[in-house]
Amino acid sequence: MADCEKRNTSERPRFASGRRLDVTISVLEHGIPADMPSGRLDVGMALICLGGRAKLEHNHVTYEISRRDSVQIFPGDLFKMLECSPDFSMSRLTYSSHLFDEVMRNFPPSFISYIESNPVHNLSTSDGYLLHTGYFRVISEKVSDIDNMCRYEIVVNLLRNFFMEIYDKVVRICRIDTSQGKHKSRLVEGFISLLMEHPEHRDVGYYAHELCITPKYLSVIVSEAMGLSAKDFIDRNVTLEIQYMLRTTDMSVKEIAERLEFPSSSSLCRYFRMHAGMTVTEYRRSAMG
Repeated sequence: MADCEKRNTSERPRFASGRRLDVTISVLEHGIPADMPSGRLDVGMALICLGGRAKLEHNHVTYEISRRDSVQIFPGDLFKMLECSPDFSMSRLTYSSHLFDEVMRNFPPSFISYIESNPVHNLSTSDGYLLHTGYFRVISEKVSDIDNMCRYEIVVNLLRNFFMEIYDKVVRICRIDTSQGKHKSRLVEGFISLLMEHPEHRDVGYYAHELCITPKYLSVIVSEAMGLSAKDFIDRNVTLEIQYMLRTTDMSVKEIAERLEFPSSSSLCRYFRMHAGMTVTEYRRSAMG
């Protein structure tokens, strides 16, 4: 019984209340703000035009936006605000690439690809407009609620819910097919599904074998869909899994290494440092504030 209680205690979830939240929300009026990022972004942004008009460039395509237009810019996209009317105003939500990975990891690649090709959507109904601005308001309140022990998890889930609302509208109204797409899309989605279920496998060959294709072909189609090789995508997901366990449980490095089938704790530590840019101890300390 004592061993059982000890084991339950060691895996009891904890919340990253002290962890830095790389999310900002602001209302901008009268022109393009000086801090508006441009070029290839290392952050993501969600914009809602509140009034006036503006012209922007996204991945070499020019768009004009006006009141009630919503714009989604993902990390790695090319972006620039070109011009705006004197009465232009907008709400801007900015989030880090790390949060993007955590929020979007279970969305189908076809949805992400669709948004990257169609970043502007008009919130034509009053309900849609109020829903989006309502998410911005609640997320802003939770980001400011620094005493909330679950603040990080709440904001991540609010961002995920925000994108789920967009996903629902895209699938139902724009009628993109996220489940019965082309053969390549189904293979990529199968790869991601396997990766979520079996993060202990870090070899491209394992996933290629499960999908009945060659490792080279898997790397090609994953790169086309996600902009990363299959191996890079696997390493990113495994790193996220390690970060999640370091941040939300009291599991030791040895226990995490065993769960993810690393040959040793030192092997996991070397892997994590290579892909996260810091040691396991440094990450856990920063996550806990």
